[in-house]
Amino acid sequence: MAGSWSLRSRSKSCSVGNLRVYSPRLRKQKWEQFHVKTTGKGPMVWEAKESSFYFKVENGISFQHRVVFCRNPTDGEIKYFITNVTDAPLEKILHVLDRVSR
Repeated sequence: MAGSWSLRSRSKSCSVGNLRVYSPRLRKQKWEQFHVKTTGKGPMVWEAKESSFYFKVENGISFQHRVVFCRNPTDGEIKYFITNVTDAPLEKILHVLDRVSR
């Protein structure tokens, strides 16, 4: 992904993986559980946390985006997604992510 980004315009830019680990806002945020769907093996539950941010581009700061980190509680795998949808509830975003990430 081209460019770098930060949670606040005055913050240093960093990679997405580092953001999850080093951002005070995301470190303090607890993982929230969401029932995404019911499968043949039972309910699929994801843990998620999110934050808004702005891409840092050559000519300034872009419009607002949202980064969503998802953790599989059974194996601890963590994935992240970036979206420009900033006004939808996190649960709705997770349902859409499940559909498009298959």
